[in-house]
Amino acid sequence: MLLKLRRFFKKHPLMKDMISFGGMYVGAEWTQQTMLKRMSKVDQDPKYDKEAFARYSFYGFIWYPVIYHYWYRWLDARFVGTSAVVIGKKLLLDQFVMEPPLLASFYVGMSVMERQEDIFKECKQKYIPTFLITLKGTSENGGSSP
Repeated sequence: MLLKLRRFFKKHPLMKDMISFGGMYVGAEWTQQTMLKRMSKVDQDPKYDKEAFARYSFYGFIWYPVIYHYWYRWLDARFVGTSAVVIGKKLLLDQFVMEPPLLASFYVGMSVMERQEDIFKECKQKYIPTFLITLKGTSENGGSSP
């Protein structure tokens, strides 16, 4: 069974990315909702927010894995090798070319799906602090933040 799964994912890496990203995004949202329920003194609504799961499913199963899959394929084809210069170019392009629009698309897209009146409000509030955190994460672990 595991061998068949491994072969399938080797043959279909985009599917592997979609399942991996989706599982992480939905799993993180489920964990957050579960922890918030347990930490709150009064659980006003014991049900999970299924609409939030749907929003994170879109980003986790569709948006990010497809974009990143083809982005990294292009990067790897364009910048071949493992030298410090090649890795540095990939890191800089990933952090400063791909990350900014994807980060904005997350905040604006979530606001659209949440039917917010001002779809840019959360992006304006959180974009710079979040981007700065991704820079810190990149410098500490040698790679871009997920």
